[in-house]
Amino acid sequence: CSVFAGGFDLTAAVQVGGGDVLDEHAVLELLDSLVRKSLVAVDQSSGTTRYTLLETIRQFAEDQLAASGVGDEIRDRHTNYFADAAHAILEVWASPKQRVAHAWLDAELANLRAAFRWAMERDKLDTAATLVVSAAVIGFFAQRFEPVAWAEEILLDSRCDDLRHTRGLYAAASICHRLGRPEDGVRYGEIGLALLGQAGHDAVPYGVDYAFLSGAHIFAGQMDRALEACAAGSNSEADPMGTLRTGIAWALAAMSRFEEAMVMADGVVASAEATGVPSSIAFALDAYGKAFAESDPVRALAAKRRAWSVAHDHGVRLFEAFIARDLAGLEASHGDRQTGLQLFDDSIDSFQQSGEVGPLAGTLATLAVFLDRVDRPRAAATLYGAISHDTFAMAAFPGLPVAAEHLREVLGTAAFDALTREGASLDRSQAVAYAHAEIQRVRDEIGDSP
Repeated sequence: CSVFAGGFDLTAAVQVGGGDVLDEHAVLELLDSLVRKSLVAVDQSSGTTRYTLLETIRQFAEDQLAASGVGDEIRDRHTNYFADAAHAILEVWASPKQRVAHAWLDAELANLRAAFRWAMERDKLDTAATLVVSAAVIGFFAQRFEPVAWAEEILLDSRCDDLRHTRGLYAAASICHRLGRPEDGVRYGEIGLALLGQAGHDAVPYGVDYAFLSGAHIFAGQMDRALEACAAGSNSEADPMGTLRTGIAWALAAMSRFEEAMVMADGVVASAEATGVPSSIAFALDAYGKAFAESDPVRALAAKRRAWSVAHDHGVRLFEAFIARDLAGLEASHGDRQTGLQLFDDSIDSFQQSGEVGPLAGTLATLAVFLDRVDRPRAAATLYGAISHDTFAMAAFPGLPVAAEHLREVLGTAAFDALTREGASLDRSQAVAYAHAEIQRVRDEIGDSP
């Protein structure tokens, strides 16, 4: 039991501890005995049964395992089990049971970390890569970005190009675009796609390499290239869940090409619903809402509300956060203003906690536009200054430069420039604190009014 990190369930105990000798019944009896002796604790708080050890007991047991001479064998079993489990859970993720996969990753992240470290120490790059690619794909949607660093670590090895998961590793590494490194994300994504069709390299699951590269282009302020990446993937067999077709509609709307976006968006919701995959459905509804936000805000609001609900109900935290951002603006302008303000708070906190630099700037951009609309020009100008250097915010939110021009007219050039300089001097945490304070001021002013 000491090889596990963060607890384990019965299946893991059987595969790792029982090996080919003990079946599930025998392992369960041994665990029950350890529980009765208070050497192992049972945790059922999550609705499933997990076993844990106090750290002092775990360390003692680890020493005994090392002295037994079979410690390396057990750690190998642990690593192989979690690499296989991560690969298998990817199929669950790409199904209506997506929440199960997200919950599994949350529960087993520490075990995945330990398995990865052991695989690297034992020079088992293939095993490490198998684990990393699956964990990175699921982790992307669950706002768990630690596997991105694992992918980059493997890519530093000169033998990485000979691995069958090399394309997947580059796709996983390209997720760094969400952590404030869009240029690196583009570079990783383009290297990975350049390997397309080369013998010895497995395909990347569900076309996420195209999707991640598109995201990197978006955060680098390259909307045209983001659209091209989605279009390239959608014309291949790499888009079974329709994510890239939805990405086209989303990018068109972000570029203010609303007529094209509305035409594209009409079909993506039905296609996504046919898959039953929650992340696909939420993204399609979000793109639909984005496409109709200008021409029919009531329809857009309904779509965004449903998109947020799907993401929230199925643990798709990444989509929950960025849908909350756009829904906040719609709610504040066309729906329930208090709900909109709460969504602004939630989106800011989610992106701040996960370290997603670009998405956080996007939420602050949306908030700045809203504050301009509700006649809080000084706060809007300050927030504009805080994110005016961000390429994603400036490229993907066309309402932001329009708001800036309006603010300059209202405040006067001298005051506007002074406030934007003040905003630019704020670091990320200070900008977040300022945003929360302004949201609370608006909330206090409007009270219970719609």
